[in-house]
Amino acid sequence: MVAVVVFYLIYIASVLVVARAWRRSGPPEKRKRPELAVSVVVAFRNEENRLEGLLESLEKQTYEDWELLLVDDHSTDASAELAQCFFKKSPMKARLLTSWGEGKKKAVETGIREAKGEIVLLTDGDCRVPEQWVERHAASYAENPGLQLLAGPVRFESSDSVFKQMLLVEFASLIGVSAAAIGLRRPVMANGANLSYRRSLFHELDGFEGNEHIASGDDEFMMKKVMKNYPNGIFYLKDSSAIVTTYPPGNLKAFVEQRVRWASKWKLHSWSINALASVFLFIFHLINLLWPVGLLLGSRWVQAVLLFLMVGRLGAEYCFLRRVCSFLGYRLGFGIFARTAAAYSFYVVGIAVKAFSAKYQWKGRSYKTKR
Repeated sequence: MVAVVVFYLIYIASVLVVARAWRRSGPPEKRKRPELAVSVVVAFRNEENRLEGLLESLEKQTYEDWELLLVDDHSTDASAELAQCFFKKSPMKARLLTSWGEGKKKAVETGIREAKGEIVLLTDGDCRVPEQWVERHAASYAENPGLQLLAGPVRFESSDSVFKQMLLVEFASLIGVSAAAIGLRRPVMANGANLSYRRSLFHELDGFEGNEHIASGDDEFMMKKVMKNYPNGIFYLKDSSAIVTTYPPGNLKAFVEQRVRWASKWKLHSWSINALASVFLFIFHLINLLWPVGLLLGSRWVQAVLLFLMVGRLGAEYCFLRRVCSFLGYRLGFGIFARTAAAYSFYVVGIAVKAFSAKYQWKGRSYKTKR
């Protein structure tokens, strides 16, 4: 029982620390327009249903000195043809490239090798970006010469589906933790749908060398390379005018495949603090699954302690997530939060067990993560 209390208290304290770090990471000050050339690199594969939405949003950018490098990762649909037709009618400075190899990292590297801008700005083919997206990234580098890598916020498209609303809350928690961890100088994750870094930095750190055999992680592994070499050079762009919108997985199977792909990278990270945090969270959520047993079979004193701890946990999580969701443009109702919280421990434990094999499907390809 003592161990359970300790785990809960550590978890609640961690949530409060993360919530405080999120609250303190305010939006950057907007100053004069920057004068930095930006190369937007988009690696895509089989995105014929969503790619046009991204291109239309890029066409509305307020910034002037930027180029678009759209890199086709050997699509089997009409994505490339759609892009070619769009560029014929668009005033954007854009090029369509074919990846030199297979996989997202090779596609991103292809774009960066052809880029001319001082700043490389990344997003995905199924996203939509706001009008000031390029400008806000460029301004951040102009205002802070020490900035090496900038992570930005990503939100899911709103939906009436209860399942997708739960995914929205879960994804918002990842965004909030990412921003808070960067603010605490302990970055744990980033999202390649809204990420930028200096082009010279990519070459200096030898790009994806050392993790090129891992299908995903172009964002996280690059961030951790930067952290190792420039520990004070990573910032978070907590700015509502730079929020990128993407779409949640269409069904439970797609969601599981996505999360297994993300989770499979954790055992490849060498940072001991990340490994300890992952083990702690797994044990904590495993305890949560056994919580009803203690509530039903325990003494009144045990029941009272468990209820107190659960209320404390839910209260801390709700206060934190309500702030994050508000920033992302959602209104977090307690009903959808309670549903998500009830399912979350099953999800964490299940994904962790499945990710141990590191087998997953992505963009029509099968992968198995190897060290």
